[in-house]
Amino acid sequence: MGIEQLSKVAIVALKKAPKKVSIKIMPDSCETRKLFSELSKSTKKVKLPTKTEQIKMSKNQLNMYNKRMRHRIQASLTENFDTKKAKLVEEYLRIGEKDLAKHIYKAKTPEQLSKILTKHDVGEISKIAKINSNIIHESGQVKSATTLELEQTIYNEKMYRGKLVLAREKALHIASKNPKVIAIENILKEQYGCKFVSLKDNELIANRILKAYETAHKNGAPLPKNVIVSDNIFVEGENLFNGTILLNSNPITLGKGYCSTGADYHSVLHEILHSSHPNIVSYSIKKIPKELMGVKNDLSMYSKISQTHETFVELNTKRMIEGLTPKEQQLFEHLNFFA
Repeated sequence: MGIEQLSKVAIVALKKAPKKVSIKIMPDSCETRKLFSELSKSTKKVKLPTKTEQIKMSKNQLNMYNKRMRHRIQASLTENFDTKKAKLVEEYLRIGEKDLAKHIYKAKTPEQLSKILTKHDVGEISKIAKINSNIIHESGQVKSATTLELEQTIYNEKMYRGKLVLAREKALHIASKNPKVIAIENILKEQYGCKFVSLKDNELIANRILKAYETAHKNGAPLPKNVIVSDNIFVEGENLFNGTILLNSNPITLGKGYCSTGADYHSVLHEILHSSHPNIVSYSIKKIPKELMGVKNDLSMYSKISQTHETFVELNTKRMIEGLTPKEQQLFEHLNFFA
């Protein structure tokens, strides 16, 4: 359920595509987040946005992300600006980003600094989207295969962005003071091997994180080494695929049917379990057998409107929380690449 959806092939492809396209836009931009939350709460039969509406939403995604992300980061920089700026410079120098560190050092106000950070992140997202467009036909149809070169390039760009985001979050880290939150942070480090934990004194999310880690560990899933409650994302969570997950400090309530379970820690476990599938485009667009498409569509609203890797994670999350039906188990085994 992460921001990587924002850089999906649709963002670039839709700019050149004809009016009628078959791409399904993921509900993970800041603009669509509220829309799908409201839809998921409805007791009536949900009618998904039309293709025209989807195109309109996708074109606004980066602009909306840019604007709102800038405001969020600016707000987080207002207090102790000089200290946080110095930490940002230190973190980016530590990972070899001298030019970015230099620009940050020259910033005089939270507004200037937030523009620098947001512009850089949006630039990385756009770069990934542009590369992704190489595996999309002009008609909007996903191509049947990718190339090794494209996969390697996209992977490297994702890892690079992940490194930058982690550095930013470490620099903006605020130590927890709530004893209950601190206790959970220590459990994550001592029992589950986490290296960097930043829960922002958020006791509600901290408890969900602990339950998700307990569940994933019990089921033998790989556990992220860095877990961060972030003020700087608009999706519910994001797996950076570099051993790091980000979780929104202000999560929205998702109604019945949006996710494959109603567990309050579903979204956290979902992000953890993204590490259980290949981080390659060809897996994300893997075809599901026609006879199992009904399973994908009925599993959850999120599964229905998302690519294959999200369906697998929704299945895996449900499997660990409440178990799968025989048909769901069949689809899970079909998609379980690391089995």
